[in-house]
Amino acid sequence: MGLTKTRFKKMPLSRGLTYTPFKAPRSISGSKLKIYGKLGRMGQSSFLNMSKRRGSKTSRINSLERKITGYKISRFRLVNDCSNNPVMRMIGAGPKLTTVTLLFPVGTPASTATINLPGQVSDMQQLTFVPNWPGSKLSSYTDTTNTFPNGDHFTTRFGLEFPNQTQLFANLPYNSAGVVNVVPFGEVTTNPIVSSQLVNHSQIKVFSSVINFKFTNLSAFHKYDVHIFDVIMRTQEYYDFDGVCKTMTNPTSMIEELMLSGSLLTNDTQAMIRNRYSMQIVKNIRRGKLPNKIFKVMSHKKISLGRCKPITIVSGAPDTGTVYIANSVQDHPLPSVKTWTKRYGQKIWYKGPCDTDTAFAGDDLITDHPQKIMHTVVLTLLAETDISVPGGTNLGQTSTSKVAYEINKTCTWKIKSL
Repeated sequence: MGLTKTRFKKMPLSRGLTYTPFKAPRSISGSKLKIYGKLGRMGQSSFLNMSKRRGSKTSRINSLERKITGYKISRFRLVNDCSNNPVMRMIGAGPKLTTVTLLFPVGTPASTATINLPGQVSDMQQLTFVPNWPGSKLSSYTDTTNTFPNGDHFTTRFGLEFPNQTQLFANLPYNSAGVVNVVPFGEVTTNPIVSSQLVNHSQIKVFSSVINFKFTNLSAFHKYDVHIFDVIMRTQEYYDFDGVCKTMTNPTSMIEELMLSGSLLTNDTQAMIRNRYSMQIVKNIRRGKLPNKIFKVMSHKKISLGRCKPITIVSGAPDTGTVYIANSVQDHPLPSVKTWTKRYGQKIWYKGPCDTDTAFAGDDLITDHPQKIMHTVVLTLLAETDISVPGGTNLGQTSTSKVAYEINKTCTWKIKSL
């Protein structure tokens, strides 16, 4: 007996009615206001709930795990007030953000003077650190050492805020240490904190990391831009303009060595390199790019800082070789102090074959594999509008950045065993 085909008889519609088959749209175009208008009142709540359900599955699992098993917090601080005095000889004193920029062309065509183009950078010092490392060490490379007027040397690193009742501000919440190299903020000794959080573990799971930046332009005569990059190193070697293939060691001068062979404005060879090569790298930095054979740029943020005071309330003469561009009513001066926050998701640091379960993790977790670790690079550049100003004739007239900063790193974590 074969199958029979069932036919359905279409019911006639009432007079004046038409039938249009429903076809669900694959996407809804337009802004949120237009989308809400298309969806209607009940559709708005459904649309918002649908957006919430698209959240990261890892974030939801981390949130649930923290509620069930608990977690620890480490709050670190790194500061630099552009001073060079014994007060800054402490844990948490970071390296300076230095940029020296030529303001005026030097020499004239067909003369024997060295020709340096305006906007040329002759010195650049940066800050490099690992944003999701729950320890005091800054980066995968050798931390820099500051030299102070009294001959003291001090290695820069993050300082942990308020670890116990013996530190300052004991009324504030204590913070825990999850790795070996954790030292308290404001101290002058490098003794690590002795933590009672130790249990047998093979990994440290960082649920989230929050970096709070605060930048202050202390120059009353020039505007500066702060560029913040998240990068992954493609290689540990680079060819500098001194003619040597080097391995990255100093994290504060890596970019400078890629673009400069010296800072002498009267040296023809150095000036040629700065004119032809370093200005190209500086131009790319302003566009959010770094040399792509060495850096894989994950993100870029530009923060523009205004002058710290209007000229009407600045007392005294400017520094030697500095020219001030007067503000006008139409300028709408930028604030000289700005803050910015960057958040990072889960990162698990696994111990290596030479680490034991009964000891805290060491800095080798970030130093052994620098090409697999994301680094944050912070540097400054003179605002393009302040590079060339009329009326300057001094040879080698430059502007040196004076950007102070305070960086707070907060990590929520838990030490775990497989």
